[in-house]
Amino acid sequence: MRVSKPGNPGHQGIIQAAIYMSMLAGILACTLACDPGAEERARAIREVVIAATEERAAEAVEAAESEARTTLARTEALQNAQESIVHAMAEGREAMARRKRVEEGMQRLMAKQPESDPSADTMCEKFKFPCSWTDVPREIYSRTLTIGHEIAARMKRGDSVDAIVEWLLDVEGIQYINAEPGRVLIQLEGGMPMPVISTH
Repeated sequence: MRVSKPGNPGHQGIIQAAIYMSMLAGILACTLACDPGAEERARAIREVVIAATEERAAEAVEAAESEARTTLARTEALQNAQESIVHAMAEGREAMARRKRVEEGMQRLMAKQPESDPSADTMCEKFKFPCSWTDVPREIYSRTLTIGHEIAARMKRGDSVDAIVEWLLDVEGIQYINAEPGRVLIQLEGGMPMPVISTH
């Protein structure tokens, strides 16, 4: 009897393998022939698999787009925050510079005030200004009202006290200024003190 070497089947082994393959092909053919719906079910299964793959791909794309939008929103929020900080710092520096200008301006204005008369009975006599608006020249009275209206407008739009005082220091003929939040008192040379009070 001839013995085949391992891994090198003899004629008998080849014949047996061919018989098995023929039987398997017959079984598959019989399965498809005996079950006409098998191919349809196989096609349906393939379509389901393809659809599921496409759906998961679409979900992955949507997730990536959502993450990109979130990242962009965070980047924009960070940029806006940085811009706000820079703007706030610039406003702070300007406010400090304005405060210094106002203080220096008020010192110069107070240095020009007439000497007071401690023996006077009334404020107008003590600081030497008219005691009645009827004693104030019409032009000065009119200018006082105009400046008062402008102060009120600046208060309404939210200008700071320092911003208003800085503007007043450049107004020609200003004799006296006293300001605090919600109230500004002004006096022109030759006029009387007039308070402007915010109603907001």
